[in-house]
Formats: sequence, structure tokens, C-alpha cells
Amino acid sequence: MAGAGRVIARALDGVLAETAEVGVRVTADQLYYATCRAVLPPLHSGPRRPGYLLPRVLPRSAFDRVLARSGSDVVAERLSSLAAASDAPDVLDYGLPRLLICQHDDIAAMLLANDLHMESGTAVLGGSQVVAGVPDLLREAMERGATTVYLLHDATLAGAAWRERVENGLPGRVVALGLRPEQARALHLMRGPSLGAELAAVPPVHLLRVLRRLLGAGRPHAGPGSLRDRAALGFLSWPGERR
Repeated sequence: MAGAGRVIARALDGVLAETAEVGVRVTADQLYYATCRAVLPPLHSGPRRPGYLLPRVLPRSAFDRVLARSGSDVVAERLSSLAAASDAPDVLDYGLPRLLICQHDDIAAMLLANDLHMESGTAVLGGSQVVAGVPDLLREAMERGATTVYLLHDATLAGAAWRERVENGLPGRVVALGLRPEQARALHLMRGPSLGAELAAVPPVHLLRVLRRLLGAGRPHAGPGSLRDRAALGFLSWPGERR
């Protein structure tokens, strides 16, 4: 186990250095998957890589112990709705163009910590914040104007069930961005503890880059047609693309 701890510590040091260099705040789960990727040999390259999920190669309990000793300050810890986090909450008086709901609170916290809501003019909520429905302030804003709601979830049975449950209780246009099983396999993500793949397995910089493009650039005239085209753009589907 001591040998495993040394392997984890070396890999985590490299991941933390890269994360600090790009100035991204992440979740502990994202750090775990990034550290697993760091100790794997490179995947075969080429345009026709078959889709599959990778095994997790590091014990999570050992990783958590190493992370606790590292004293890292890159882990995102805050979570709030746009009404509490925005520098200009009165924007809700003019309607809400976009609302992003994440299955997991820690992913929502990570997106907020990296200012996605301010850059894209998008409210960001975690799954626990919509257990009893969308907060009243946001619902009122949604009802005053055309709001598109985006859902972000794991490629697991629990993720699909969460999406369906939330989707059925929302007014207006709802777009399920993913993660879907075929997207996870195309990206060669690691298999989660409950099979399928977790959103946390997507590299954080990749996740932020794709979300910024999708939420900030508006709707394109046509979405990518094939799975290979989608994979080239990122794991997310273009808004309006058929699920």
C-alpha cells in the first residue's frame, strides 16, 4: 500500500501542477479520475479508435488519503444559485435565457467556482436545489421569458432516471446535454463505481471549454451528424440535436 501511495502522490502532484497552471478549480472526484488517467499508458491514437470504457486503476480510499495530505486548495467548495452568486441579480427581472441543472452539486459548484454562470449568462443549479422544484425566483424569471433548460448528468442508470424525473417537472424547452453512454465510450472515460461513466470522469478543462462554447455562442444552424463529429467537438450534443 505504501508503494501505491507513492505512485498516487507522484501522479497527483503532476495533476495539481497542471490544474494550477491553467487556473481551474475542480472537484475531488475530478482530481481522482485525472490522477487515474495520469498513471495509465497512452491510448492508441488514430481517427477510428473503438469506443470503450477504461477501468479505474487506483483505489479511491488511498487516493483520498493522499489528497488530504497534499493540502491542495484547487478543490471547488461553494454552491449557490445565480440569484445568490451573480454580481447583477437584477438580470432576472428581464427573464432568464439559460438555466443549467447538474445532477451533482459538486459539479455545479465547480462550474460556479470557474465563473461559467457569469461568462455565459447562465444560471447554474445543483441537483439538490431542484429536489422540490426550481427555486421560485428562477421559476418566475423563466415564466417571464423564453428559457432553455440544459441538463448535465452521468452516463449511468441513475443519471438517466434523474434526467427523466427533472425533465418532466420543468416548464419550457429542455435540452439533455449528456453524458450519454455512447459519448462516454467515444471519449474512453473510466468506468464509475456503479457501472456506466460519471460526469466527473470528463477532464475538467474539456468540460468547461465545451460548456462555454455551447452556452455562450448561441445555437448553431446545424448540429454534428455523426458520433465521430460529436466526439471531435466534445462530449456534449449541440442544443436542439435529437437525443
